[in-house]
Amino acid sequence: MPDRMGGLHTLQHSYLYLSENQPQIKKAAEKLARELEWGSEKKTGALLDASFFGSDGKNSISIDEIRRIKEFLSQKPFTSPRRIAIIENADCMTTEAQNALLKISEEPPPGALIIMLARREENFLPTILSRFQKIYFRVQGIGYRVEGNEQTKQVHELVKKFLVSPRKTRSEIIKEVVSKENEAEADITEVFLNQLMAELAKDMRRNTSKMREILEEMRVLGDYSLNRRLHLEKISSLWYN
Repeated sequence: MPDRMGGLHTLQHSYLYLSENQPQIKKAAEKLARELEWGSEKKTGALLDASFFGSDGKNSISIDEIRRIKEFLSQKPFTSPRRIAIIENADCMTTEAQNALLKISEEPPPGALIIMLARREENFLPTILSRFQKIYFRVQGIGYRVEGNEQTKQVHELVKKFLVSPRKTRSEIIKEVVSKENEAEADITEVFLNQLMAELAKDMRRNTSKMREILEEMRVLGDYSLNRRLHLEKISSLWYN
């Protein structure tokens, strides 16, 4: 069995994945669970140490479901270093259920990992939002591609070069990306960041910390009209060389 402990120090105990595209974030959560459980073996069978909750089609998630989650997380994992509870439609939780989940997240069982999947954060208690690490996914998601556009294909090549280059070269690449912004019909910065996320997602366990930082920068860039070059330089600083 391969060593799957590497990179676990970057994982927290609780995450909130946010996107209008629910299949997208469900797939992202399942991929993380499979990588933790099977590592490089890339198994395609049933997950033993991860389970989905809140997916029975009901209009709300009650405290009874949270009790099931607590019981599941209290069991020792079979093969994965983590026991993972993935809560679909988490923004349908009742207030009582959220308070019960908050108690679990404050004192999680050893090796427990909770991932909530939701469309938006307005329905959550402030205490839940402060406790869970929020990760925002673009609607088109990790792995976003713009086919048939030569300029965006060039950006994809720049991402590959960016990942293997020293800091000075990365700065030059960032200048090039920003310069293309005024020439292209597409949002070149968004294309660059989504492709960067797609490359990092190939080794999600090792790159979780970087992905979290990049997603936060993507959220800020989407909310405000800011200097994109400065934000790309901040992302570039995640690599130390």
